[in-house]
Amino acid sequence: MPVFRCTKSLLKSMKVKPVALDDRLISPLGDWTAKLVRVGRANFVVAVSEPTRLGVVIAAAPFASITERFAETLLRLLLEIGILSEDAEREATAMATAPIAASNSRSVLGTLNDYARHVDSEARRGEQCTGRLAHLHLAWFPVLTPAGPPPIDRARAAFGLPPADYPDELRLF
Repeated sequence: MPVFRCTKSLLKSMKVKPVALDDRLISPLGDWTAKLVRVGRANFVVAVSEPTRLGVVIAAAPFASITERFAETLLRLLLEIGILSEDAEREATAMATAPIAASNSRSVLGTLNDYARHVDSEARRGEQCTGRLAHLHLAWFPVLTPAGPPPIDRARAAFGLPPADYPDELRLF
């Protein structure tokens, strides 16, 4: 079962005590690490899959239902990027009931900080940060560490799928 890892500020906002973890099964997208991002009066949660760096953004409130809302959004995103419905549903179901633990990877936190700056920038420009296009932007967001293909292609590879075609709706020119 994957783990939903949270930064200290998100754990405090959720009023959750992180669990201690022992050996467990790993899902294709692995553990997710989440961070609270405040933009003016709006609060978002940005989460990143550790091995693929696929990103998801949801509204922070209500804090009590973050994992369930995250799972719903993850399911929609996985279907959008071409993951088979049974694989997407299995991954989302695992995340809906995932144990909550403290973050443990500085590399993932670095990616989270990059995504948080992107969400902050988009929100300040008046863009919607939690919709379909926002998730696709993060799916194609260049990740410097670890270097390699964009998160969407890493996620598809985790499910045995070929790389995706860049969508026309994200092209600037």
